[in-house]
Amino acid sequence: MINAFLRSVDLEAFRTGKVDEDSSVASARAALITYADVAHRWLTAALEADTELSEELRAELAQCLEYFGKNLDIIALYESESEIDDELKKPRWADICDIVVYAFNIAYAPLDRAAGGIQPHLRIFEAQITGGDIPEGTSRKAILVDDEAPGV
Repeated sequence: MINAFLRSVDLEAFRTGKVDEDSSVASARAALITYADVAHRWLTAALEADTELSEELRAELAQCLEYFGKNLDIIALYESESEIDDELKKPRWADICDIVVYAFNIAYAPLDRAAGGIQPHLRIFEAQITGGDIPEGTSRKAILVDDEAPGV
């Protein structure tokens, strides 16, 4: 989901541009931080759950959890109002963006293995959307659920 979003925006503007507090880019930045927090919570719950994960996969997920935990510490420093003596030590938004996206890229494969991949009755499709106030050629991805599938 994050990669699909990042492919749909000007990445340099998202990473380094000056933005108004009420802009869509500011909302997207806040969403990225929220998504990192949710991933940390999900990983914590997944590792605490009594599931049949291999020791190797459990170790990979624990490493991902550590990355997200450290990222949240860096995000807290970024969001803090306190003055830092050395401005080079205060993270910039580009730093936050990079570490969160990097952590998701590292976590993708072990999370996919732990979750068992996309179930056969779920399909990902992409559609070109036209009309209304939607920009021409806008692409959206979604998950289509087969209502006929067992357990749905």
